[in-house]
Amino acid sequence: MIMYIILTASMFTSVFMGLGGGTVISNLVTGLALNRWVVVYIIFLILLIMGMFIDSYGVLLIGIPVFTPVVYALGFDPVWFAIMFAMMIQMSYLSPPFAYAVFYIRGVTPSHISTLQIYRAAFPFLGLQAIGLIILSLFPSIITWLPSVIM
Repeated sequence: MIMYIILTASMFTSVFMGLGGGTVISNLVTGLALNRWVVVYIIFLILLIMGMFIDSYGVLLIGIPVFTPVVYALGFDPVWFAIMFAMMIQMSYLSPPFAYAVFYIRGVTPSHISTLQIYRAAFPFLGLQAIGLIILSLFPSIITWLPSVIM
């Protein structure tokens, strides 16, 4: 299953980038009269929704070539975007309807614990991750400080 996802996502990425899709989307988004933060929050929402239904490998292989040119064109730090991208994928692992992490946990818990109980226990972590994402988007220097010191 994972190999099928990786194969199809790689084929999509190859065709998309080969036809200049990254440039087209970048020009389209930068041509809109939207604030750059609105665009990046829309990208984050798309990543969250994609992660709810597609495995993380598929989201990575599809999302990075599509959204990275847009983020570069809008002037965001690529390190900041990469960390936020990874956090969105991790957050989508706990988000229903599929919530892959919940099913992993379900496989190792005793039988008297229901899936609904696991979902209820996961929601506070989703809220904390959302708060963390908001803080990191308001203060991007939290992410970019250490790489700037090292470089």
